[in-house]
Amino acid sequence: MNQFTPLPADRQGEKLGQYLPTGRAWESKFDADRNLGGLLKGLGQEFYRLELSIELLSLEFDIRQTTLLIREWEESVDIPDSCFTIDEDLQQRRDNVLIKIRDLGVRTAQDFVDVAALFDAVVRIEPGAVHGVFPLLFPIAFYDSGKTAKFTMIVDQPGVREVFPILFPIPFSAGIGGIIECLFLKLRPANVQIIFFYGRIDENGDFI
Repeated sequence: MNQFTPLPADRQGEKLGQYLPTGRAWESKFDADRNLGGLLKGLGQEFYRLELSIELLSLEFDIRQTTLLIREWEESVDIPDSCFTIDEDLQQRRDNVLIKIRDLGVRTAQDFVDVAALFDAVVRIEPGAVHGVFPLLFPIAFYDSGKTAKFTMIVDQPGVREVFPILFPIPFSAGIGGIIECLFLKLRPANVQIIFFYGRIDENGDFI
């Protein structure tokens, strides 16, 4: 949203004249064809240029609209980093800044689902033990102990992960999945491991 709108250039001189006293000595302040009115009209053009700069600055201070200051915004939140790059389109770069600037504060499985939703992605979270006990669910996840299974989180994402055996032509997955994976690994509790499965759910979050 635009928080500042400049006064039209042809009204700037009139606005300046309203701040001057009244009386015979000031009668020409609204007449652009006379000396005082012409002076105010000229000064008004400079005020108009100044207000245009203020308008531009107000837009650039809004992360959702910034263009010229996108690098300054990225640097303020330490982008690029291990998860975010500066190679995406402008809108994605704005979204990345917004994501990093907010307090994600993940604590529950739903919090991780909500983080993925920031990228318009749907994920499903399951406890790790579901895939390591009988009756076995596929894909099977193996653990060295029940404790490890207990502190494992299964994350299902739509899409394809390039794993062996690789089929040709190779289907390259979208970069959003990699960003989500990177973020989840950073946000997870220290005692929790995450296993990522791809292609088991569709974009609506339903199992395929």
